[in-house]
Amino acid sequence: MKTLTIGQRVAAGFAAVIAIVALVGVVAVWKMNGVSGQSKILAHATVPAGGLVADASQSAATMQRAKPTTKRKRTWKRPARPSPKPST
Repeated sequence: MKTLTIGQRVAAGFAAVIAIVALVGVVAVWKMNGVSGQSKILAHATVPAGGLVADASQSAATMQRAKPTTKRKRTWKRPARPSPKPST
């Protein structure tokens, strides 16, 4: 290493950095392809559950619209409205 000039050392260091960046890029692409495959599997596996949520939501909406069969006695009093102030 002592026989290399400054320019050769800088070029070797730059080449090493480029090689490391290329390696990181290859590993990132490889891992992203794996994640893509897993997300496709997950998307297809969870789609049937969406129908169950829709059914439950529709049932809840139907129950909210239904009229009660018994009348409940009001247990609270509505507060009195303040009288309007006369305009000056």
